Amino acid sequence: MAISRKAIGLAKALFTPAALLAIFYAAWSSREHLIASFSSANLFYLLPSICVWILLHAVAPAFSQAGLATFGYAASFRDAFYIHNLRLPAKYLPGGIWHTVAKGADYKTRGASAFQVTGYLVMENIMLVAGASFLGSIMLLAGQAAPALEIVFWTAIAAVIALLACTPLVLRLYLKESAQKFHMWPYMLSALLVVIHWSMAATSFTLYLQAYPDINDALSFAQMAGAYLVSWAAGYVAIFAPQGIGVAEAVSASLLKDAGSITGLIVLIATFRVVVFIGDIIAWAAAYTAFYLKNKGTT
Repeated sequence: MAISRKAIGLAKALFTPAALLAIFYAAWSSREHLIASFSSANLFYLLPSICVWILLHAVAPAFSQAGLATFGYAASFRDAFYIHNLRLPAKYLPGGIWHTVAKGADYKTRGASAFQVTGYLVMENIMLVAGASFLGSIMLLAGQAAPALEIVFWTAIAAVIALLACTPLVLRLYLKESAQKFHMWPYMLSALLVVIHWSMAATSFTLYLQAYPDINDALSFAQMAGAYLVSWAAGYVAIFAPQGIGVAEAVSASLLKDAGSITGLIVLIATFRVVVFIGDIIAWAAAYTAFYLKNKGTT
């Protein structure tokens, strides 16, 4: 296990600069096309894209609340909101896992057991990947974005349905002899909230791409949204790529190749991370301000 962790750590350390160099090379080799794309961009779409991403941070705490309730811990929405949003800067620390780690530590300090926190965090990660794969595959099938991969998308949809159906059964068998309980309704609510979460994230990405007329004319909403979701899932399971950098962009550009050169698309898609960063910072700043004012009023 120690050797595996070191290998993964080394792979992450080497892959991140390699991915950034590849993106910079793609930007340089496609500079003329990118300059034309950026100069013709309709900035009207960028503000709604950022706003939708900010609103996503109001849905994520509800998912945390439902996820914890699945394992018997009752968190208030207020606590879940502040924990999720005040810890957002941890997303950008090296490793890409510190937002999750910080949330788990915060819930433990509020009385959640190690079992409840671990169960919730494992379920959160599985549901996020499953939800992105499921919704993204449906979108790509609807948009007929990659006919050669239809069997892969149908397999992903079937696998996610089987996973969501079997998980309650497995957990109930696992917890049968213990004092812990599995709660079905919060689990179902978590699945619904994941769909809402990814619908908003995909909408934000699609609004961003619609700012570029060439892409907007060549692709449908379903193609853009589906490519984002499937590529996010691919980047997430690529444990050697922190936050899926490089992997997500390459997969998404491959799925959207009808809209232009893959190198140019990789750069445009990578630039969406700026929108995500701005949305995260605004959500964090708003939560921090509200938290500060609330505490200031009680002192």
